[in-house]
Amino acid sequence: MATFLLVHGTFAKSTDWPALREGLAEAVHEAGETASFKPLAWSGKNRAAAREAAASAILKSVQDIQSSSNNEKIFLIGHSHGGSAVAYFLWACPDRNACG
Repeated sequence: MATFLLVHGTFAKSTDWPALREGLAEAVHEAGETASFKPLAWSGKNRAAAREAAASAILKSVQDIQSSSNNEKIFLIGHSHGGSAVAYFLWACPDRNACG
């Protein structure tokens, strides 16, 4: 199974990303896996503190996913400032074994 954690940008809080989900689900299915999608709710504010809070939320989501399935493949996809939030998470947690 593959879980895609979707992190919206500043002005895309309510986006559903249907085309992205469909394409990813199809690609994962062709590889013999099942895809699930989990949107990450965060303020989307263009501030370092907001991105740091989002990074903490990403860590919690990753840990939650891993606690339910130890072998889960997790993909982080960020749009705009969502990508910055993912970068904050990766900077704070460069060793994935230490973070989840």
